[in-house]
Amino acid sequence: MKEKKNFRCLFINNPNSGKGKIAKKLNYIEKKLLETFQHVRIETPSNLDETLALAKLACSSFDVLVFAGGDGTFNNIVNAIANQPKRPILGYIPAGTVNDISRNFKISKNVKKALKVIQNGYIQSFDIGKVTYLDNPTLKVNYFVYVMAMGSFAHVSYDTKQSDKRHFGRIAYYLRVVKEVLKKHVFNVKITGKDQSSIEMETPLVLILNSSNVGGFRVNKQSKINDGKFDVYVMQPGFASGLFNVLHKRKHVHQVTDSLIVHIDSDWPWCVDGEKGCSKTIQIENLKQHLCIFSKKKYD
Repeated sequence: MKEKKNFRCLFINNPNSGKGKIAKKLNYIEKKLLETFQHVRIETPSNLDETLALAKLACSSFDVLVFAGGDGTFNNIVNAIANQPKRPILGYIPAGTVNDISRNFKISKNVKKALKVIQNGYIQSFDIGKVTYLDNPTLKVNYFVYVMAMGSFAHVSYDTKQSDKRHFGRIAYYLRVVKEVLKKHVFNVKITGKDQSSIEMETPLVLILNSSNVGGFRVNKQSKINDGKFDVYVMQPGFASGLFNVLHKRKHVHQVTDSLIVHIDSDWPWCVDGEKGCSKTIQIENLKQHLCIFSKKKYD
């Protein structure tokens, strides 16, 4: 057994993620964390405000913040700590429906394997995106981990009922996608990069990625989540509202940049790490290697 790290660890469990399996394993999780860290505190918040408050507390009082939940929980944790002067090392136990973020860090949904990643102690930095809503400067700045999406199918993740996710898992998402296939959604977008290069076209879908996986599919195999860059994909209209072009990587415009401004002529909300965001014009900046996480596999 490895020697305990002289770290203070806070564990946050989101009971609404996945099918509630983590609640049945809290004793096991606590035991394994106590084998790894000198001090461990377990919390199961009852609402989002409590989750955010605990995450902020971790910045001032703990060295490690371990949490269980899905992509939405990950996003909430990041938004709570991203602007803090001191940020804890993150440990992640995936417990959501799709878990795109965990795929990027090679972290298994199996609780035992996810805890093993934390126990092994390999720490890796990663980028996040900072989002400013230019049409409404009174809105607070948001952060995202792996995707900003606008257009066809982007709303499926946050429109799917939590009860359907619990009963059907990722199939609940796919059923919603099928309903959208025959709908024709297009809008005009103008994207201006840091070097003033621009993309202006009609499109059914825009993806701004810091990820290899979106919606459970591998769409950007070459993605590097700590290189300080985003991959921007603007899809051309096509079969199934452009979904065919996404899955088969055809007919799109691709740009790599560390900052951009996106003008949209649609009132649809942005999808931010699978959660509902605001609409219209946004400015995005890459915060290179801003956070750290216990990760299974080193990536360059």
